[in-house]
Amino acid sequence: MVTGFNTWQAHWDKTTAAVYVTGKQSCNTTGCVVASVTPAAKIGAAALAGMPLSGWSDAVGGNVNVPSTGVAHVGTDAVTYYTQNVVLPGSAGAPTDLYCMSNCPTAASLAAFTGMNGPFGSGTGQQWMYGAQSVHYTFDGSGLKESGAPVTDTNPSHFSSQYMGGVMTGRLFTAPLTSCTPPYMGMSATVCEPQAPTTYYTWETGVQSWNQSTWLTRTSNAQVVSFDPPRNIQYPISATDDPSGAWVGKTIQLQFNGFGNLFGIPGSCVSPVDNQPAPCDGGNVRFVPVFALTDGATMTLPGMAGAASTPLIVKALNAEVRLGKTTPSACAGLALNPQTLPSAASLHDPSSAADPFYIGSQPSVSGGFGVIHGVIQ
Repeated sequence: MVTGFNTWQAHWDKTTAAVYVTGKQSCNTTGCVVASVTPAAKIGAAALAGMPLSGWSDAVGGNVNVPSTGVAHVGTDAVTYYTQNVVLPGSAGAPTDLYCMSNCPTAASLAAFTGMNGPFGSGTGQQWMYGAQSVHYTFDGSGLKESGAPVTDTNPSHFSSQYMGGVMTGRLFTAPLTSCTPPYMGMSATVCEPQAPTTYYTWETGVQSWNQSTWLTRTSNAQVVSFDPPRNIQYPISATDDPSGAWVGKTIQLQFNGFGNLFGIPGSCVSPVDNQPAPCDGGNVRFVPVFALTDGATMTLPGMAGAASTPLIVKALNAEVRLGKTTPSACAGLALNPQTLPSAASLHDPSSAADPFYIGSQPSVSGGFGVIHGVIQ
């Protein structure tokens, strides 16, 4: 049984048509980890009646939301999910005005933020989905601003306890929030967030690299220089990728950040002593990928702005073999077979013109590089 207000990890089981809690996140001064909940706890349908379901999904690389219908959820309820991309000010489709009603930091609230009090302003720290307060932001080459002041905080002393991972806004929308229809609990002054918006934005600030963004601005016109953003790739897991079978048949969302940078494979923890699975909230553990993509596997990188897609082939840049302890009886009868080392006469020097494996003289190279780190120049 699981109770209380926490950050829970859950999954949907289509066989039993139920949601199960499988983990609980805990945080300390060194970071946040997810501890397994064993056995998995089934969430009763009555507990979810009339409530929206929402959370982050590793499989789709974004948030999943089942809006509330006011009654118990049924199999025909709509499900929406969102993929995530970085938006730079001034880029194609970037907003210039944003509106917030839940977890909305302001320039004044961040200036007064100490880490012990909340960083959110205008009473928005306790508003979810509906409320009487909202905050208007502008978004330009200086980033997110409220009342003309940047919405940023990089003071390390402020980011401890629950805010050690940084401060993130709630959902931001491009249009002013309107009154609830019908009025929520008879309160005519209440405004509501859209339940299933096509697009929404978030902003975060803090001292960690993932809380911050850097962009170049032209001195001639103050316009932000555009670069290709990271792109998401859907990849179905095969039995060759994951011999354990736990993820076979599932599709995950990977993020391609350029040659040698492919992220999104889920992880778990093992003991460095015997490489057996271990709780991530325990001491002396290693966080490792739960599987590795097969060398030679193919995937498709979607094109940008209507451009053609690009086929990719997976090739490991490095690999790791983790050995596990076995019983002594499994080693009974094992013996080493003697091997004969090759003689010096069988070795070759491909740089020598007298060697049959000579590769030729060094060519004279002029001009720039044609390929750098796998990227054609």
